[in-house]
Amino acid sequence: MDGDSTGDEEFMLPVVKEVDDTSVWGFGIGHNLNNHLNLNADIWFGSTGIEVGVFKILEIPSLEVDTDLIGMDFNLDYNILKSRFTPMVTGGIGFIYYDGEFINSRIFFKESDFSETDFSYNFGFGARWDIGDNFLVKALYRLTWSKLGGTDDRLKLDGISISIAYVF
Repeated sequence: MDGDSTGDEEFMLPVVKEVDDTSVWGFGIGHNLNNHLNLNADIWFGSTGIEVGVFKILEIPSLEVDTDLIGMDFNLDYNILKSRFTPMVTGGIGFIYYDGEFINSRIFFKESDFSETDFSYNFGFGARWDIGDNFLVKALYRLTWSKLGGTDDRLKLDGISISIAYVF
């Protein structure tokens, strides 16, 4: 996933939280409702860095957070064609759980832990290929939006998702 940045305008100076790029891995389960609709759930995990700081106005060093990510999405896929290879769109809701620790934070804060769970929603498009009767490959470009606590704007995390599935 490509990272993004968001800000907090409550202070007189703009505070920025920036999420680094990362790779995530996961697994999921789904159910075909009919030839075109698939309801599915994915759980994914990874780790990334989050940088918290004031724009270089005050020359204060940024704080870095090493954080683990756990996310879960509930999506509805729409397969456009009724064939082995079909373009598709997907969308859904979920959450992202951030759990990390500030690096060298004792200078600024008594607390050094960072932990929060945020609502997310996503949209994607791509293709699904049924390789055989029991195997399929799905490749999507997905955009996920979430809002970190204490910020004004949503984060947009985007990237390529590739799934290999066994169909019962």
